[in-house]
Amino acid sequence: MQLPDVQEIKKHFPFHRICVLKNLLLLVQCIIISRTICLNKLKAKAAIATSNKTINQENVYARFIRFFGMKCIDVFCICIGLLIMTLVCTETCSYLTLDRTNWKIGTKNVNILSIGVILPCNIYIPIICTILDKRGNSNQKERITLLNKLLKFWPKPDFKVTILADREFIGMDWIDTLIDKSISFIVRLRKNTYINNLASDFEKTPEKMLRYIKRKVNQNGFFISELCVNGTKCYFIAVLDTTKSKEKYTYFISDIESVKEIIDTYNKRWTIEIFFKNVKTNGFNLEDLNMTDPDKIQLAACVVGFAYVLAIVEGIEQVKYKPIPMKSYKNRDKTEFVDYMAVSLFTVGYNMLQIKVHTVLDLLDYILKSILIDVDLNFSKLKHYLNPRKKSV
Repeated sequence: MQLPDVQEIKKHFPFHRICVLKNLLLLVQCIIISRTICLNKLKAKAAIATSNKTINQENVYARFIRFFGMKCIDVFCICIGLLIMTLVCTETCSYLTLDRTNWKIGTKNVNILSIGVILPCNIYIPIICTILDKRGNSNQKERITLLNKLLKFWPKPDFKVTILADREFIGMDWIDTLIDKSISFIVRLRKNTYINNLASDFEKTPEKMLRYIKRKVNQNGFFISELCVNGTKCYFIAVLDTTKSKEKYTYFISDIESVKEIIDTYNKRWTIEIFFKNVKTNGFNLEDLNMTDPDKIQLAACVVGFAYVLAIVEGIEQVKYKPIPMKSYKNRDKTEFVDYMAVSLFTVGYNMLQIKVHTVLDLLDYILKSILIDVDLNFSKLKHYLNPRKKSV
């Protein structure tokens, strides 16, 4: 099977052989063609991806199996994240967000915690992820470890960075870590989180404090109060919930004092939910994955995330020449119209990607032309991750 020379992107993967990178390109091209991560379906598209009608599908399948059996998967996934950073200008991104997606393969829980940046055009870009070998929420140690890994390689800009997180991502150690790293934060809270702290400050019982907050929100549209977290001044915010959820009030903790800024900024967090939809049911069908080993699941998630980023890069390029038509709908209160794109940026980009990129050679050429910045990446930090993980039983 003849595949193109990949020396030009080898600098992004200094610890892996050329054959591994060729298999990566072949896998990504087959995913773009077939919209799935199922290897049995992908091998059937290799003839199209390589323009070789006589290709042996079983040999292709064997190559894919060897690819997922590589050593140092964690390093390879970080390298994919670093390559993504050269495709999108992460230096202009002032927002980070993280969230989980989970499903089951038989009786095995697949639980992926992803963290990435939000582009100025309100599109989430995944950088790295980790697999939680359990069901349910991440704990503070797991998310702190993932954040530290991102910050170790992500070129942090000079301006203030804000992390947006849902109700799962709470805890004193987590908040302390964000404060210590000078990361601004807007974290949504569950109903009773920090109510005892506020009740003590206001000299009320927790029940009376909660009623007091709701009364203030109904009167003013919001409630805000200072809240001391381990000696650091933060703010507790409550507002009316304008989404279609059953909850009437939404609660936040943040180091930002402006209520309007908190609400407007937190809405950007929804972009990671759109990302999960686009790599699953609405895009590359990540749930078709038939592997249960955590390392292999992580690798598959990063490969699919890379394919997603290519579609976004193409979508951004397309709207420069032909803006996406806008539609509108009335908000929940039916008081004003809300504009939205008639077609998602991902769909526009992915449809054009299928037209532009037919073979692995086209894919390699597209990647090289899409790289925005030629940075001198410091791969010495990766040596810490070079020891292969112990395989799960």
